[in-house]
Amino acid sequence: MHQLEELLRTIPPYVEDPLERALTEISSLATNMNEGKRESESRHKLVQWQARIRGKFPSPLVQPHR
Repeated sequence: MHQLEELLRTIPPYVEDPLERALTEISSLATNMNEGKRESESRHKLVQWQARIRGKFPSPLVQPHR
């Protein structure tokens, strides 16, 4: 992304808009991917904790698909 930002500083104004939009879209995509990864890791941790305390409760506390 830093390379796109650097490129935006060196190009003529008529090319700027499409590249500016591309940078915005790429930034948004990266943010969504990072958020999804964090959520997945959180779910994985919950399932691990459930496995540690299994047997103390009649039903699972969390499900992997939630």
